[in-house]
Amino acid sequence: MKISDKTNLTGTQRRKLCLGLLTLLFFGGVIAGTIMVCMAENVETLSGIIFTQKLLKTSETTTVLKFFLNDFLPLSAALFFLFLLGFFSFGQPLAVLTVFYRGTAVGITASFYYLMLGIKGILAVLILLFPFAAASGAVLIFGTRESVKYSNSFISYMLKKNSDAKKSESIKIYAVKFAVLALFCLLISAVDCITACFFTGLIF
Repeated sequence: MKISDKTNLTGTQRRKLCLGLLTLLFFGGVIAGTIMVCMAENVETLSGIIFTQKLLKTSETTTVLKFFLNDFLPLSAALFFLFLLGFFSFGQPLAVLTVFYRGTAVGITASFYYLMLGIKGILAVLILLFPFAAASGAVLIFGTRESVKYSNSFISYMLKKNSDAKKSESIKIYAVKFAVLALFCLLISAVDCITACFFTGLIF
């Protein structure tokens, strides 16, 4: 057996490796977001939606619908962005950066909870941030994997390596996978908004 044969990965191993690397990238974003808050001269500049992606929940939000929209809209927009990137050869690095960007938002939001609430910030992170951040991060990690995977298939089609029938079938499968992820977005946003409505008043 050749040495190169020992290093060949099966499809399952490649998928696990991809998910593992994307998870590490997500946590790298969390660390980067925390560092950004620690090093910022004016932390208020990091409190906007572009940095927190509306993950920061406060007592100013009073309705279930507002909590739901704050969860669902940024997450679904990111997922739709990943879906579109699958049709472009240059989409792979942007898709990967989406996971890192989400991680930075989590890190920034957690830091703001600690700054705002002190020791109670731990409770806010565990209840108001961590469950939704973990679930939404998983959705985007799976979405990124599918986006990168389909981008490779799309490139092959553009190079005439795949038939039109195979291309049509792959698009349908790709769309169904993202539709399932979108349903998960809807579900976890609904669960989180109920949790946030109940606990935000108690914590703040």
